[in-house]
Amino acid sequence: MIRQRYRLYAAEDKATKADRCWFGSAEAAQMWLDRAVRRKWWRKTSDIRHVKLVYPYAGGMSGATKEGVVLTICVRPESLNSSTLVHELAHGLAWHPTGDSEQDHGKKYARALIECYRHLDSAAMAEAVQNAFDDAGVQYEEVT
Repeated sequence: MIRQRYRLYAAEDKATKADRCWFGSAEAAQMWLDRAVRRKWWRKTSDIRHVKLVYPYAGGMSGATKEGVVLTICVRPESLNSSTLVHELAHGLAWHPTGDSEQDHGKKYARALIECYRHLDSAAMAEAVQNAFDDAGVQYEEVT
């Protein structure tokens, strides 16, 4: 059985690959993140008030860590794009501090990711991601 996180990664990649915004510099990406966390929706939805970008990150995969109201996002050189930043910001909304990759990409996270695309990218992108999740069997919380 393919795990939720692998299905999620593949579905998100399929839905977003053609429309990713690539940043020309770490400064441009940090400016995009700064604007994202100042949005009314973000401030209402999240306790995170600052995002610190670590780039280039030479470790494993890109990732996020949270300390208080600060989310630190580490991005590998080949991943400095809007989809990676949206993916990592969604971890801030659905923070699960155990470090368990399966729980970190569970139903709550998948819903947070869809909503991040809706509010930080576009409704069309959120719909594409949700449809890709449905096609791939990615489970996500339903909106109540």
